[in-house]
Amino acid sequence: MRELALSIRDNPNTHIEHLRLQHQRQMGPVFGRPAEEAVGQMMQKNETLVKLGFECQDAHWRNVIDSALVRNNDALRKKQQMANSLIEEPDSPSEERSLGQLALQAVPPVGASDFFSSDNSERILLRSYLAQNLQLPTTSQLQHYAKNTGTSLSYTTAGPLIKQCRTWLLDTAITSEVLVIDAFGMSAEGKLKSWCENGDRWTLELCDDDGARLLCKSEREPAIFLAEQWSAWLSGAKPVCGGA
Repeated sequence: MRELALSIRDNPNTHIEHLRLQHQRQMGPVFGRPAEEAVGQMMQKNETLVKLGFECQDAHWRNVIDSALVRNNDALRKKQQMANSLIEEPDSPSEERSLGQLALQAVPPVGASDFFSSDNSERILLRSYLAQNLQLPTTSQLQHYAKNTGTSLSYTTAGPLIKQCRTWLLDTAITSEVLVIDAFGMSAEGKLKSWCENGDRWTLELCDDDGARLLCKSEREPAIFLAEQWSAWLSGAKPVCGGA
């Protein structure tokens, strides 16, 4: 495992995007500090891996790995959005609104375990919070929830975890129905075409059934809610493709 990670680290031409290292036969979830350090070093240099199945016990290397995954997913999303923009009509009319809240309507076409791995205690905790509250938590909210369940969750672990989950949720919501609410309480529905985060600035692009574009912008992170059917999906029920 260590040699594999170091080989990927030293290969600038790799195109690997998904790597799953857990569930090794006759071995527990812990691979030891040398292997965790090697995987952390791999993620520091690698810019293509966007999904990594690896349970890391060391807090420092876990934070390094999570931060690198967020970085790589952001880069991939921006690359895909740039490619999509090249084939869009440049003069397509659009309406612009403020962005206050975002509600994801359709559940992903994949199972919840695609992100909420059963061998990652922090992701299991976040999955439980989402199933109960149907809202992406803040760092302090998730820490408070962990404390109430008798679990300790550090700020450096909770923050990257929530951001990584948010990225995954929004990426899987592309082309799916969403509901946005602006600063005046006015709502609009449509299919999510793209989303972009640049510091505190957020931009979401929606498209309705008539092809009209709606640009929703905010100077701060919007609150993200989940529709009722997400409870069953998070509990492991069969995914349902469709709107609210």
